[in-house]
Amino acid sequence: MSRSNSQFSDMGSQVEDAFMKYASPIKPYIPTISRFLLVVTFFEDALRIIMQWSEQNNYMKYSRGFPSFTSQIFLGLNVIVMLVCSTLAVQRRYTEYAVGGLATVVVSQALGYGMIF
Repeated sequence: MSRSNSQFSDMGSQVEDAFMKYASPIKPYIPTISRFLLVVTFFEDALRIIMQWSEQNNYMKYSRGFPSFTSQIFLGLNVIVMLVCSTLAVQRRYTEYAVGGLATVVVSQALGYGMIF
């Protein structure tokens, strides 16, 4: 049994060494890439709302019962907050506010789109 553990440990060390060899050039960028991957959903959602503005607006008006002006304000604020806060999170600026803004978007969309009740 210890022989298989030793073989597994050796193989793990080889994989780790190979990874470190090839990952070294991108190592300084990994934190930024990680933050981007965490917020890419918000970028995608903002882009989707922009590209499908009329469909989103109609859904908010006719299915959710929002007045036209309110639905446009709701969608516009969501897009702005998602883009600004996601960018701030990737740049590591005002992180607490960025995370708070993104959390607010999640809650407001859950309420606005009727996903809570």
